[in-house]
This record gives sequence, C-alpha cells and structure tokens, in this order.
Amino acid sequence: MPLFFIVLGIGLVVIAVRGKLPDLVEILKDDFTSSNNFIAWLMAFAFIGFVGSFSKDLRPLTNAFSALLIIALLIGNKNFFSEFERQALK
Repeated sequence: MPLFFIVLGIGLVVIAVRGKLPDLVEILKDDFTSSNNFIAWLMAFAFIGFVGSFSKDLRPLTNAFSALLIIALLIGNKNFFSEFERQALK
C-alpha cells in the first residue's frame, strides 16, 4: 500500500510541474459522469473487497477476481494504451 501512495504522489507532482491539473480534472470528471462511467467498476471492486475481508478462506479467490477485474478494465478501455503512448511521447 505504501508503494501505491508513493507512485500516486510522484504522479501528482509530475502533473503539477507540467501544469496539467486542469486536464486531469477534466478526465476524472468524464470518467465519473459520462455514460460509460467508472461507478460500476468501483462497485465491483468494493464487493470483491467486502467478500475478501470477511472470509479468509475466500481471500485467494477474491485476489484472483481483483486481478481479473483490473485486466478487464485495462483491456476494455480501447483508448488506454494509445492515450498512454501519446502522453508518454510528449
């Protein structure tokens, strides 16, 4: 978990230095308010986490489902890799 916060902090510093905060806010607003929003994915993660937190026997299964959910999220977003490449090459 500390690694997540370190990476998040570095990312926010880079965004601030490059002056891209308004772009980030616009992207996040679109992710949560568009017709194909992120709320369903958050609910799926919350449900899997809820099940995993109450049953130690199901924890390996919930870890596998969490990994599968992350893979599906990345593959299902057709613009993710092209947008990532476009931003990395700027």
